[in-house]
Amino acid sequence: TYSRWEMIIINDGSHDDTAAIMDSFARSDHRITCISQENKGMTAARKTGVDKACGKYVLIFDSDDIIYPEALDTLVHIAETNSADIVSIPFRFWYPDGHKEESIKPDYNEIDGVTYLKKALEEKAYWALWQIMIRRDVISKADFDTGKDLLLGEDMVITTQIMSLRPKIVSCPVPLIDYRIRNDSISRIRTEKFHRDFRRSLDLS
Repeated sequence: TYSRWEMIIINDGSHDDTAAIMDSFARSDHRITCISQENKGMTAARKTGVDKACGKYVLIFDSDDIIYPEALDTLVHIAETNSADIVSIPFRFWYPDGHKEESIKPDYNEIDGVTYLKKALEEKAYWALWQIMIRRDVISKADFDTGKDLLLGEDMVITTQIMSLRPKIVSCPVPLIDYRIRNDSISRIRTEKFHRDFRRSLDLS
């Protein structure tokens, strides 16, 4: 429902038909920009997108998740009405068998970044970057090169940096994202590097 948006799609070294599919979307809508780069990992891909962005707010989104049609209109309204730096977004876990389960609902209306970090440590809030809409001038201060080679925990590192700036955070009252749970996703594949990266992310945070 919100029309003043831009979409920046990053092809991080895919060798299938991803680039062609992206280009077809870009040709159909001038608001879509496609960038292909050699494989650098998720954090570097996100940095490319943030650097290219021109809008007031940034919403980082993974390719296999779903955002609701009313999401942008709702989030921008909340941010503008409350002069917020960040809007936290409830979501639904979408499991392989098709059932959905709601995420933790924020127990606050407005907090600062340091308080948010405390809640995340108490498992009352999430580390994921994709479940917060952030002012571009705030997320641009994050050092995406820190921990860029991590398979797990990269969101914890960047979120800690952002929240340490003490941004004003307000919560959205309703879920606006379906987070797809896949058994073959990077975050669910447990390897030695996976566990090593998680320990490193704690040190970097």
